[in-house]
Amino acid sequence: MICTPERIIVTTQRQTRYRRIPRGQGGFTLPMIDSVESSTMSGDVRMPNQRNPKGRANGYTLVEILIVVVILGIAASLIIPSMGSAQVLRIQASMRATVADITFAQSDALAYQERRAIFFDIPNNHYAVIRVTGAVLDPVNATLYDTTRHSGLMEVDFDEPRFGGARLISADFDGDSTLIFDELGGPVQSLTGDVPGLGGTIRIEGANGTAWEITVEPYTGRISVQNVTP
Repeated sequence: MICTPERIIVTTQRQTRYRRIPRGQGGFTLPMIDSVESSTMSGDVRMPNQRNPKGRANGYTLVEILIVVVILGIAASLIIPSMGSAQVLRIQASMRATVADITFAQSDALAYQERRAIFFDIPNNHYAVIRVTGAVLDPVNATLYDTTRHSGLMEVDFDEPRFGGARLISADFDGDSTLIFDELGGPVQSLTGDVPGLGGTIRIEGANGTAWEITVEPYTGRISVQNVTP
C-alpha cells in the first residue's frame, strides 16, 4: 500500500499506525508496525460523523411515536367492534335461554302427562317454569328443580350480568303473562280448562336497543324468533 508520510488511517474498530520505510526509487512503502484499539491511543481520533452508542440520549423519535400511535389505533379498531358483538351475544343469550325453557316445559308436560306453566314476572325481570298442581299457580313450592343453575330451580333472572342488561318487556298469552301447556304439549288458556290457547308473544330488549320477539303458535305450540329491533 502506497501512502503519504505520517498519514493515519482510522477504522471503526481499530486505529492503525504506520511508519515510513525507504523502498528505493519511486516512493515509500509503509508496512504496518502495530495495531491498537483507538481508545488506548493518545489523541484518540474519531471520524467526524462517528457516534458513541453509549452516549446516546434516552428517548423516542417522532417516527417511533407515530408508529406506536398507529398500532394502538389499529388495535382499538379491532377491539371496540368485538366488545359491541359481545354485548349483542349476551342479549341473544337471554332469548335463547327463554326459548330453551319453553321447549323444555312443552316436552316435560308431554313426557310426564302433567301440565306445565311458565310464569313471566315482568316487573322483576324474571320467569320460572312451574308444575301445575291445581287451579292456582304456586311458584314458591311448585317451581321445577334444576341443579345446574345457581338457585337450583328452573328460573331465569335477566338482571344477571351474563345477560348483558336484557329486559323482559312483555309476555302476552290470552291476556295473561303465563304460558300454559297441557298434557299433550299444546298451549291452553287456563290451568285446568281444555280450551286451546291462542298462542302469544314475549318481547325482550337489550340495553343497546336491540329487540327480540318470541312467538308461540296456537294448537301446536311451535316457537319462532324474530329480530324486531326498530
